[in-house]
Amino acid sequence: AARAAVCRTLEMQLWHTLPAFANQAVDIAEGFPAMARDVGTAFQNRADLRSPICLALGRLCRQAWRGASEAGILAECGLLGSGPFSAAGVSEEAEDTPTPTTETDGLKADIQALQRFAPNFLSLL
Repeated sequence: AARAAVCRTLEMQLWHTLPAFANQAVDIAEGFPAMARDVGTAFQNRADLRSPICLALGRLCRQAWRGASEAGILAECGLLGSGPFSAAGVSEEAEDTPTPTTETDGLKADIQALQRFAPNFLSLL
């Protein structure tokens, strides 16, 4: 029983690092599709993991929005200039600095990867 408790604690600690890995991620287009199913399953089946998962997803979305905004490609990416991810609606947390992708093609690919899985995650909410 003690060993199981230690394993459970370690598992929770690992999951709570997810938002940090989402911070300034440079491989969203490649990495997110590979992990989306597992993260979605964990979100659906494990109420105790919803907080770090939501933090990570929110961070990825805010950073992608900011990067697209700074690159001037919001409309091109199908993103609105107002709403929860507008300049007024996005918090100024240090962790939410834009993704360090300077290429607009890279930003577009990141946003497309997030958009592709957005309906799946929204349906879980």
